[in-house]
Amino acid sequence: MKRNEKILASALGLVVVGYFGWPMIDSIFLAPVRTLQERADTLQADVTKAGDQKVRLMVAERQLDTWTRQGLPGDPLDAQRLYQQWLSDLASATGLKVTASPLRRAPSGSIYTTVSVELKGTGRFSQLQTFLRRFHEVDLLHRISHFKIPSSPAAEGDPEFPIELTAEGMNVAGAPARNPLFPQHDLKESLPADGKTLTIAKKEFPARVGDLVRIGKEIAGVVDVSDGGFTMKRGFDGTAAVEHPAGTTVELLPLKKEARTESDSAFAKIDNPFVKPRRYEPTFDGFADQKLERGKSLQLSPKVADYDRAAGTPKVELASGPDGLKFDAASGELSWTPAADLPAGDYKVSLVADVPSPQKRLEKTITVSVIDPNTPPTFEPVAETEVFLGETLKLPTKASDAQDGSSLSYKVEQGPEGATIDPAKGEFVWSVPKTFAPGEVSVTVVAADKGTPPLEAKQTFTVKVQEDLRPFVYMTHTGSDTVQGKQTWKAWLTDRSSGRTLYIYEGKQFEAAGLTATVKEIGDDFVTFERNKELWKIVLGQNLKDAKKVSGPVAEASQAPAEAEKPEPPRPTTAANEIAPAS
Repeated sequence: MKRNEKILASALGLVVVGYFGWPMIDSIFLAPVRTLQERADTLQADVTKAGDQKVRLMVAERQLDTWTRQGLPGDPLDAQRLYQQWLSDLASATGLKVTASPLRRAPSGSIYTTVSVELKGTGRFSQLQTFLRRFHEVDLLHRISHFKIPSSPAAEGDPEFPIELTAEGMNVAGAPARNPLFPQHDLKESLPADGKTLTIAKKEFPARVGDLVRIGKEIAGVVDVSDGGFTMKRGFDGTAAVEHPAGTTVELLPLKKEARTESDSAFAKIDNPFVKPRRYEPTFDGFADQKLERGKSLQLSPKVADYDRAAGTPKVELASGPDGLKFDAASGELSWTPAADLPAGDYKVSLVADVPSPQKRLEKTITVSVIDPNTPPTFEPVAETEVFLGETLKLPTKASDAQDGSSLSYKVEQGPEGATIDPAKGEFVWSVPKTFAPGEVSVTVVAADKGTPPLEAKQTFTVKVQEDLRPFVYMTHTGSDTVQGKQTWKAWLTDRSSGRTLYIYEGKQFEAAGLTATVKEIGDDFVTFERNKELWKIVLGQNLKDAKKVSGPVAEASQAPAEAEKPEPPRPTTAANEIAPAS
């Protein structure tokens, strides 16, 4: 055979042998190798699966540890009781008026239990907003499972409305017991309004930077922590920094990590969806001009009104004031006791306030008028006054006051029907009816000042009501006479109803026809007399009712009637004011 043929035959023989002998080779040599490789792959998959399961188990254990730390105490009864108390305190601190009641406890196998607490009551939207924000931020395993708010009772402002919600907390079986729910500490000494440090062992009070602290109803933010205590930012979250007495409870409010890294304004303000948006107009309230009596103290509680309370509390400060005036920024109380030698007068007091929302700086100045102690007004005496039926009595009453001067107001406290008095001038006016029964009438008038406190004085006087007999009494003569060795003028008044004559003299008082008066001047043909502090004039031939009131000096005498030309009659022997029979 040729060389090429031999090579071809050998190759063909190898192919035949390989085709028919490969199964035997595969079963003897290759199959065991593949089996070992498959087992190796299976073992590797089992190792990987076991590793994944271990990782998942570690994650679950870590999550369970976190839930145990964040959850309620392990005992379901204690968990529900403490959770109910904490929710009640939180609602009270935010201003909600609700009652917390326990509901169901729902165990989930042997791993955890959920406990529910129902809150029912009333509150405002701003209060509810604060409650929900603090509820959400606190590092506690809980949620709101039911929430119901009916329609708002008003379309404006910040009205109260009914609130109904259910809070659900979880406790992990085996979680450690604790009472109270979060660490608490009672102040050993008072904490001033500007105090920022509390000395509490970290082991007892594990505060972290960013956590909140509740002191009474005030919320403070933790800004620095040391082994011996922590430093706070006071008046946090819209509350006011005030002084807290010894014994006040301080409670830690641990926050979630994301909440600790946010500022107190990180939660965007949500406008109340139940009412129309409103415009705030911040202004001072309880801060107005004052009158302060010497020896007394001024006490005011100025506040800022009509601002968005959800954005925080305005900061009020004293800008200026007189010596000795004090303003407590924590309590908002302003007080001043003027020095004993401080002159009476007006003193200015100014306050400023920085309002967070709407952002505005308020400034207001008031006047405090220091006055001497008020004394009641004093009346000038009023003599007994007479008036005739059908006549109008106008009688001035006058009172004075050391503090208010002429700023007095008058009124009639007791008097006849129809009597009035000018409230500013004090003139008493009474038109006497013709049918009024003659006699004495008592009148009481009151004068009141505008002092602090207002004081008043009373004046009582008598008005004698007379039947009007003046038309029967005429002036018939004038002449001269000697009285106690002195030449003086006299006049004749004749009562035609009785035929009797009355002699009157200058400077002497007389009574006629129920009229009492004092003679001021007697002329050739006239007489002037004073009655009820008014000057009257009668001329020869007139009766007393014809007398005219004059306001100034007596005018020049008018011409006398013809009967005045008669010679003067003999000097009478009767005394002044004595009634003698007519001649």
